[in-house]
Amino acid sequence: MKGLIWLTVISVVVVWAAYAGLGLKLGEDPGQMIGYACGNPMNNKIQVQIVIAMGMTRKDPPKSEGTKQGLYVDWENWIADHFILRSEGGETIELQRQHFGNLIPSAKVGTPDSYLVGFINPGETYTLDYCPILAEGKYYRHTFTSTESGLQYKRAMFALVEDNT
Repeated sequence: MKGLIWLTVISVVVVWAAYAGLGLKLGEDPGQMIGYACGNPMNNKIQVQIVIAMGMTRKDPPKSEGTKQGLYVDWENWIADHFILRSEGGETIELQRQHFGNLIPSAKVGTPDSYLVGFINPGETYTLDYCPILAEGKYYRHTFTSTESGLQYKRAMFALVEDNT
């Protein structure tokens, strides 16, 4: 009988510990999944293409303002506020928005909003930060090293970074 009581107490403690641990794990930020690829060598540089998912622009759209000619959407500032690509030496790589990415198979992406394109040096390591404005103080970071032949399309989990250092 005493053995049954101890078994019950130990079982309750184990179940409670598992439940508490699971609750802590579920509360963690898992990061952001973002797709990218490298290729198209040109003039000793290689192109990097990054997928802008529909949800990124839907949750936090770029600012727009009306003009006599129509609606102007400020993509330049949206890109600068949300994506930062840096070399190991700290140089910021300029990113431009395009409507297609020839390195990224559309069947694997689904329906993206658009793509960011920049030019990097093959064989160097780069850090890409995604900074969603709605998640103040949160940044998501991924580091990759380009190769001479490029990098095939990959969906990478960008890890949470509490500050942008």
